[in-house]
Amino acid sequence: MKLSTDLPAPLGKKQTRELFDSCDKFTFQVPLIRGREMVEFPVDQEFLTKRYTEEAVKWIREKTDKPFFLYLAHNMPHAPAFASPSFQKRSEGGRYGDVIEEIDWSVGQVMDTLKETGIEQDGGWVFSPETGRHIQSEDNKTTPFHPPPLRSKGGFKTLPPKENS
Repeated sequence: MKLSTDLPAPLGKKQTRELFDSCDKFTFQVPLIRGREMVEFPVDQEFLTKRYTEEAVKWIREKTDKPFFLYLAHNMPHAPAFASPSFQKRSEGGRYGDVIEEIDWSVGQVMDTLKETGIEQDGGWVFSPETGRHIQSEDNKTTPFHPPPLRSKGGFKTLPPKENS
């Protein structure tokens, strides 16, 4: 069974589902990059969702006086998947379920910030979730990597412009 080839397997290891499910946060060493600057290498992947969320919330608070577009693309739940320690072993869905719970928390933080800053009604938001990790078979057909109940249909919301009072 062939898995994602986005990242090569660590030296001496074969990329398998078992490796993705059992690896630690530094097995696949990746950088954290802001703009064109490498911020950290290797990045502690357990904290990526939390760090992305904190950056997004900070960025929104800085942009409340003018229109903006925020594109927040979490790298989770792509394999290997990691959740922050406060989300680990919380769900019945294992590591993947913990990651989904943390992403749900992240979306809530962003939405709460839009409400707190009074700009939630001034625009629109789109939430397009990951449809799930996948594996590829030898014939390159994509197959689900997790049970169907964890799959999402996504969401979309637009808000009418405020009327001038």
